[in-house]
Amino acid sequence: MRHAFVDDNTDAAISTLLKPAREGHITAAYVYSMLVLLGDKGDREKAEAIEMFSIVERSLGLAACRSAVKRHGDYMWIVGRCIPWMEPKREVCSSALCPTRGEMRRIHKEARINGGFDYNNVNGAGRDVQCGLCYAEYEIIMFVDLFDFWK
Repeated sequence: MRHAFVDDNTDAAISTLLKPAREGHITAAYVYSMLVLLGDKGDREKAEAIEMFSIVERSLGLAACRSAVKRHGDYMWIVGRCIPWMEPKREVCSSALCPTRGEMRRIHKEARINGGFDYNNVNGAGRDVQCGLCYAEYEIIMFVDLFDFWK
């Protein structure tokens, strides 16, 4: 995580996280998938990141991953602002038939406004989304928010 958040070198972070993620380290798989899906990596990397995210989701370790990332982010933080490069480069879901495609920011915003937002609650607003790719996109928004200390 230091490569991504202190050194501003996401490629090094992705390379470093890949081996432990492939070997089953759930938090490494979570951070790897979020960094790849945030970036502009190719289709092969994106497919592997989506698969790793689905493994994290099925492991029931999502809340623990968020907590670990938040804890490490808090430790490494200096100024207290959102990391500027952490803006998704593209939508994860590209299906023209998906009813929730492009709706994740709205769902997340409504959850925040209505008080149904909690980083540790994996059964929150995005959980009702049926499309796995859209749910991964919702989690990217949650991941980015872990580092926005002004919220």
